[in-house]
Amino acid sequence: MSQLKFLAISLCYIYIIWSSKGNIPVTILTILLGLIFIRTKFYLDNFNNIIKNELHAQRENFINSLSHDIRIPIIAQIRALELLKNDKLGDLNTAQKDMVLHIENSCKCILNLSSLMINTYNIENNKYSLIYEKFNISEIINSCFNELINEASEKQITFEYNNKIKDMSIVADKTELKKVIMNILSTSITNANFGEKVSVITAACNDKIRLSFISSSNYHLSNICEHSDYSSVGQKIRMGFCKKIIENHHGKIIKNRNQNLFSFELPIYAFE
Repeated sequence: MSQLKFLAISLCYIYIIWSSKGNIPVTILTILLGLIFIRTKFYLDNFNNIIKNELHAQRENFINSLSHDIRIPIIAQIRALELLKNDKLGDLNTAQKDMVLHIENSCKCILNLSSLMINTYNIENNKYSLIYEKFNISEIINSCFNELINEASEKQITFEYNNKIKDMSIVADKTELKKVIMNILSTSITNANFGEKVSVITAACNDKIRLSFISSSNYHLSNICEHSDYSSVGQKIRMGFCKKIIENHHGKIIKNRNQNLFSFELPIYAFE
């Protein structure tokens, strides 16, 4: 758009010079103003490039800090907590083990968020590639249920899986798709009411595979992905990452009238 504006202004100056060819003072003044305009634009473009380069360097430094200065100490803390939890450094009573478990879960949450921020940055800068393989999506959904069972049990939340497709073998990035499902379920659990049920439905719809998540806490998930209101920065990071991975699979998030339903689709060509 700025280039079009520059072209339009340049054409106006040319027209003024051509139309005032008999008036030397006007012609000279127009030429001087044109030179000032070009010089100013050159300096502004140069300044904008400097700012962009500085912001890029700051982002790179921030990502490097996440990768080394934050992630590595957190990983070390998790390893130490695992030793404590497994009585490798001495016996702990039940209350102490519960405390260690809560601290470990908090560290894992921070580690997950830092990893998602790094991955999202790499996706936006074309430094992230998907690795496609054939797998059964039902397996990773059930695996996510098993890994989140402790988190769900704290609020007495139960899981339900409704599979409406006979052949669930698809070709996609298994690791990244599992991260998407894990983060959506985790966000649903975090915002769910005590004793609620979180359901996952897989179905074929318009030559696409659709995954739907039903929970009273899902009303805000689409808004998070659309950069609207959100309940926490962590949820914003998680759902932003999910949106990027779904789009990189050439899929999309579905807007539903039912506020308790959150869905996304992947193209049918993922089926082998």
